[in-house]
Amino acid sequence: MNTNCSHRLLIISNSVLSKTRANGKTILSFFDYLPKDNVRQLYFLKETPTVAGYKYFQIKDEDVIRGIINPQKRGRAYKNVVDCDSSDFVRRPANVKKPVYRLIREAIWKNRWRSKQLDDWLDEFKPDTIFFVAGDSLFAYDICEYISQKYKARTSIYITDDYILKRQKESFFAMVRRKMVFRKMKNCIVHADAFFTISDPMRLAYKNIFGRDSQTIVNIPDPNSNSNRKEKLPFIKYVYAGSLYYGREYVIASIVKALAQYNDIHEKKGLLYIYSNTPLTKEQEALIAVDGVSQYGGALTKDAVNIELQSADVLVFVESFDEDQISKTIFSLSTKVPEYMSMRKAILAVGPENIGSMDYLKDIALCVNNLDDLNEKIELLMEDEKLRDYYSANAYEKFLQNHDKAKAQNRIERIVFGEGD
Repeated sequence: MNTNCSHRLLIISNSVLSKTRANGKTILSFFDYLPKDNVRQLYFLKETPTVAGYKYFQIKDEDVIRGIINPQKRGRAYKNVVDCDSSDFVRRPANVKKPVYRLIREAIWKNRWRSKQLDDWLDEFKPDTIFFVAGDSLFAYDICEYISQKYKARTSIYITDDYILKRQKESFFAMVRRKMVFRKMKNCIVHADAFFTISDPMRLAYKNIFGRDSQTIVNIPDPNSNSNRKEKLPFIKYVYAGSLYYGREYVIASIVKALAQYNDIHEKKGLLYIYSNTPLTKEQEALIAVDGVSQYGGALTKDAVNIELQSADVLVFVESFDEDQISKTIFSLSTKVPEYMSMRKAILAVGPENIGSMDYLKDIALCVNNLDDLNEKIELLMEDEKLRDYYSANAYEKFLQNHDKAKAQNRIERIVFGEGD
């Protein structure tokens, strides 16, 4: 890795860089070795920067709407950010996520994101390299293309979720949006200097769709040197630390039910500790927090999450069995997967087979692909310490083979900056 890199890297993404949130944490792990003066970020969600040392420019929906009357309201630059572990995060109302509203949103953004303050911020930096995390916002592709052409910048595109494959249940407006995203994505992939995807299944599928191969990259956690807890607890501690979107809370509820049934008839107890920065309703929280079986602890700082993971006997990973949710996560490889693997703990993975994260874990975790098997698998983990040790060793070995941070960052650097092409 070149820690004296002279390139000027602009990251364009929906999510802001973060030490705790999924996409923001993943992006940061790719480039956290670079001099901070050489990295800036342009982002679009309603999040406040929490990683100090970088300069940020935010354009959110409200800025674009206000900018219709006053162009000076079209976004803001952040300087002198203070390090902290959490950011204000506002879940969008359900209506705003509907395809018809997303189309209206795109119409509002069309040609209204440009501003003198954005151009001044870019001109001060003059990026020569762009790392674009592509999503399903059409305007983001336009912004990336504008900046890339203006500065003749080398551009990489990174795709972390699928937005282009046909869904089983799809409205007319959803189909229209999907096809629009496909055209934007295809154009960007054709013209990009480098192309990244998040998993091997996505790599293979998109190679067939777009006729261009990609490189797979995923969150690169720091290795954990203190992950072997010596303290013996009077129970088997399960820990889930991650988002509760995409119906994952219902799978967590099934695990809680299985643990409750085991605890009712055995002297040995299993307790599940759940941590997430996903805003939950009271009904959702009641579903997963059951006295004597599970506790919901809300959001934690990065250090607190690490302490909880290190104290666990079993780390829990889940994906929804709902067909609509499967279509959203089919190619995803969760940021939690390599983090869990680095902890040298047994992993209980519950979710459908043949989707990105579950496929990656199939040889190193106790995988449950049918909820009818959950009680039996929970009993195995509870009763067999050697089985827990077996999965712990396998997960850590695969982590060392596939997620060495220095090697991964060096590989990304060579591709992103075009060194050694």
